[in-house]
Amino acid sequence: MARWLPVVLLLAGLVRTDAQIAPRVEIYSAYTDNVFSTYQAQSDWMTFSYVDFDLALTSQTDLFYAGSASVFTDNDDLFSHTHRIGLTRYLHWDEEMWVTGTIDAALRLDRSTYDFRDYLLGHGVLEMRYRPRSAAWILSGSYETKVQQYTQSADYSFWENRARARWSRTLRPGTSLQLRTELATKSYLREADPDLLTEVLFGSTNRDRHLLQWEGGLRIGQSLADWAGLQLEASRRQNLGGSGRLDASIIATDDDLFDDRFNYEGQNLGARLKVLGDWGSEISVGARHETRDFIDRVAYDLDGYSLGTTRSDTRLSLNLGVQKTFWLDNPWLSEISLQLDLMRRDVNSNDPYYDAASHTVTTGILIGF
Repeated sequence: MARWLPVVLLLAGLVRTDAQIAPRVEIYSAYTDNVFSTYQAQSDWMTFSYVDFDLALTSQTDLFYAGSASVFTDNDDLFSHTHRIGLTRYLHWDEEMWVTGTIDAALRLDRSTYDFRDYLLGHGVLEMRYRPRSAAWILSGSYETKVQQYTQSADYSFWENRARARWSRTLRPGTSLQLRTELATKSYLREADPDLLTEVLFGSTNRDRHLLQWEGGLRIGQSLADWAGLQLEASRRQNLGGSGRLDASIIATDDDLFDDRFNYEGQNLGARLKVLGDWGSEISVGARHETRDFIDRVAYDLDGYSLGTTRSDTRLSLNLGVQKTFWLDNPWLSEISLQLDLMRRDVNSNDPYYDAASHTVTTGILIGF
């Protein structure tokens, strides 16, 4: 994808004939020693590119397009590209409250080996933020809905709804607290056939493919100095009902399409330290510990025999990032941001296929016009 960078930059520059248009380009190159996050540990070089165009149609309405492409050197069948177009409308805006609404549609296309991932998507979100004058707290909320239709795997097409609320407060100078909660539903557009294996192993006869999940969390931010800050967070995800799996012995793509947030529950703990370095750079160091207890997902040994239990993972991720942004006083170019990220992830799973570690090095550039 790097060879297309001059073309992308040229097109982005040509369309900026009016200050109302805001193009943006991001390109990342990464190397990982475990591209599939399995015990087989296959390495690969990857390139991810993103192009965004925002056009202010009026003072209250924006039209946007976002395109992305993923290229893999050794596993070129993983190539995919996604295109999204939509409208954002500023419904209300004053000193205390603003309300926005967004509607958009998206298309994803893969190569033939992975075309079961191809989809069409319709999406909408309504967001609100309220802060009384002179108050030390902010209340925000949103409702989001989307319908995702898999063009080659219709059994996994779904309708998803999410309602979120977040309360943030400044406790004292340099200290902030944020509480959040979310309730989400996911309804598959096709009823599941009985999964005999799951019923025999676990006595489960619940094939209701209308899932309900709650997530809650808190985040504390603490300023350590003018040049450093610490952020701590904890969250819990809990499934309240439903099951989405089809019979995995029939659908070979089940694990691929079903590995989403509704497939598991558990908790998440994270910490991140951010430091302002020399020459205006930003350095961040982070750690995250996560448990995932999967729903109706049988654990197997490496010979393919059931272990008589559901899959459960413990994940530890360590991250080191460096970013430097150059702000430019130029009518055509507003910013250039350079990034370097190092990541290690260890997955301790009772399913030996997923019991693995991975290391990833990513470099990137962001260009805002």
